[in-house]
Amino acid sequence: MGLNMRMIALGDMGRMAYECEWRGNHPILSIVKFVCKEIPYDYEMGYDPITLSSEDLKCIVGILNNKYLALYLYDEANDDDYYNDIIKPIANEFEAALGLSEEECLDFLFYATY
Repeated sequence: MGLNMRMIALGDMGRMAYECEWRGNHPILSIVKFVCKEIPYDYEMGYDPITLSSEDLKCIVGILNNKYLALYLYDEANDDDYYNDIIKPIANEFEAALGLSEEECLDFLFYATY
């Protein structure tokens, strides 16, 4: 059984405004847990999501866009290809979420299940 993660934002009338999924990328969860102030007790069961505000998303984007820090957190130091192929697309997804969060004043729900 692997790690599944999903980040969503709900807009007007509960419509899905944004959705992104990852599988087996544990460093994303580590960064989210590091940045967030409140982590629900049962978040690993997939029932209680972690709420990401625009400030949380800014921190996550800042970490992922710092190549040296991100590679260290992913335990892939000095691997530019890994950064460009794996980490940068994840950073781009969080940047898109940040833009939407600031534009429409949305919080994001981050689910993780093992």
